[in-house]
Amino acid sequence: MNNSSARICIVLSVVFISFSQCVHAATNAWFASSGLLPSQTTTNWALSDTSPGFDPSIASGVMTLATVANSEGMFFRQTANLAIPSNWTMEFRTKLYSRTTSINFNSSMSVFFTTASSVGNILYFRADEIWLSNALNTRGPSAVLDTDSAFHTYRIELSSTTLGSAVRVYYDNGALPVLTHQLVGDPSLVGAAARIGFGDATAGDSGVTEWEYFWHNGSSVSIVPEPSSLALFGCTSAIFFSARRKC
Repeated sequence: MNNSSARICIVLSVVFISFSQCVHAATNAWFASSGLLPSQTTTNWALSDTSPGFDPSIASGVMTLATVANSEGMFFRQTANLAIPSNWTMEFRTKLYSRTTSINFNSSMSVFFTTASSVGNILYFRADEIWLSNALNTRGPSAVLDTDSAFHTYRIELSSTTLGSAVRVYYDNGALPVLTHQLVGDPSLVGAAARIGFGDATAGDSGVTEWEYFWHNGSSVSIVPEPSSLALFGCTSAIFFSARRKC
């Protein structure tokens, strides 16, 4: 193998290694009308289910999550490789069907989001009220509105991802937020890793919730080979073996 062919092989191999792994953003829009659970449409969503005898179900374009005992949980979340934009926005359409509680500072119906270690918040729902948290077991500001007689569309918008950034909650596509608060710093409340999820993630409540869709503009990234990289690999291999035949 001459020096010129060897240099070509080395250069193309380096290029291949550099580009053979490409970051792809996977979709984060889920619709119950698909007939599939979030965890069935993409591996980005993981189901946590500690409710014996009950599983998430979908019928007529609605997913139902149900827990019976207050110690049970049933929720979907994303954690691994979660890429969060500075204007993180999440939108969902949901209805509280029923709730049994022994406490008043969290709920079996929630949407939780963590932007950085110990930084985030949780939106909770009960009959005719929503609220955000100040800290673990501490209610923040709330808004009185219908949550259980019909499905409603909610949108959460973050002004940034740092501690103290504004959290705004919109209702049925209204122009003004119905609830405004901020990202708080409490690892006991929001955990240490970036995440997003919805459902019953508490240990002091139980109930039944219904969901039509959930969407957010963050992305879970995965490493997969690019088709062009595979073609480049084939080209590199061809040159390499051609050069070897000339040795």
